Amino acid sequence: MRKLILIGVLLLLRVVPVSAQDISHVRVAHFAVGYEAVDVYANDALLVAQLEFATLSEWLEVPAGAYALAMVAAGAALEDAIYTLGDFGLEAGAWTTLVVLGVADDPDFPIMVQPIREDYSLVGQGEARVTFFHAIPDVGAVDIYVANGPQLVGGLTYPGQAAQLGISREPAANDGYAILPDLLVGFYDLEVTDGDDPNNVLLRVNGIELASGRSYLIGLVGTGGDAQAVVTVTDVDTLLAAASRETSLDLQTETCQGEGTVQVRAAHFALLRDASALVDVYLNDELAVAGIDYSEVGEWSEIPAGNYDVALVPAGGELDAALVSATGAPLCADRWVTLAAIGLQSNNTLGIQPISEDFRPVEDGTARLTIFQGIVGAPPVNVQLAGGTLIVGGLTYPGQAAALGISNEVAANDGYATRTVDAGRYSIQVVRQDNNQVLLTFTALALENRHYYTLAAIGSTVRSGYVLVDNGELR
Repeated sequence: MRKLILIGVLLLLRVVPVSAQDISHVRVAHFAVGYEAVDVYANDALLVAQLEFATLSEWLEVPAGAYALAMVAAGAALEDAIYTLGDFGLEAGAWTTLVVLGVADDPDFPIMVQPIREDYSLVGQGEARVTFFHAIPDVGAVDIYVANGPQLVGGLTYPGQAAQLGISREPAANDGYAILPDLLVGFYDLEVTDGDDPNNVLLRVNGIELASGRSYLIGLVGTGGDAQAVVTVTDVDTLLAAASRETSLDLQTETCQGEGTVQVRAAHFALLRDASALVDVYLNDELAVAGIDYSEVGEWSEIPAGNYDVALVPAGGELDAALVSATGAPLCADRWVTLAAIGLQSNNTLGIQPISEDFRPVEDGTARLTIFQGIVGAPPVNVQLAGGTLIVGGLTYPGQAAALGISNEVAANDGYATRTVDAGRYSIQVVRQDNNQVLLTFTALALENRHYYTLAAIGSTVRSGYVLVDNGELR
């Protein structure tokens, strides 16, 4: 078997077994002017990698407790930290956004971290929750209005400036953010004005759609002469459901009939807190694959057909410490099945996805390609040639087709599709179906005559990559 790997690695905190009640959730917002991509460390372990200016990381699940935080230029050593903060507490059950702000090499606006304790309590039907954050250092207090309408926020300052501007005598007053009472859903045009002059519009934010049950963080970032709004939306119900999801899954979409054998292999496409950690795969409580690495696809093994319990365990660990487990995986006779570990440990979306490979005969001059969409958090995608010719349309992450209304079947789509194409050399793109944004590009892929290939897009929307496996010739 030949394997071509080109991956982007998302490094997270090391695996620490903790109970659900001891978990905290955190994400990082990079609003610090003058800094390009940064890495953020917690207790000397990489928490977030390659975070670009005016972006936010995904939510990460970490043990509650005290942390020493550090920020470095992306790829730099920890001892070259741009900023450090000791003994920062993350409370159990809390959802905290850590906003990094300030201006590079400007003592008037030093780098700092401002936490936002997110309010993810129930959002009413037909309503949305909005938090505004003021991260523009050289702009004083601002008011925020609905265009030609009411004021939403008055006197919002850059963190710590409220006392200096005489708005409050408390040094920490305002803290740079305001959480509004829930607003009615709909489209909003917003105006950010000078707090001393409502006719001086500093920034217009047009066409923001507030959807039911969503929480929005709207960050005002940049400088007074180059301000922008960063809008981040969170589906609160989905997020909380994922955070409380059990780690045991039911994969029994069918009951295998009769005797015989099945060919099975394991693939490790899951993003763990420690991206370098190896995992073991168990079938029916017996070790089946030992020490498989991220992005690795194992060798085929022939086993008796049937429905199997599957577990993913840290390499060398005990079965009762499984990261995720599943029951009833259909490994039925005369099939070739790849058991793919998928998801993101930090937001409790780890899963196990069976991929049925189609190794039926192909005609001379063609090749068969199985395409798997394993990018966590990505919307439905199209897989197409670089010129736009569609190969697969509307491919969703496993299980999302029903949730998005594409199909009523819970297991619909399952994240993969198989196509027979002419043998040859291709440049292939994975693009968002809704706006054609390119997520991945595979250049000069050589698909040989009568070969079978598995192409998996993996990672997250922050750092994605792919794995291409040449499964060989006609079987």
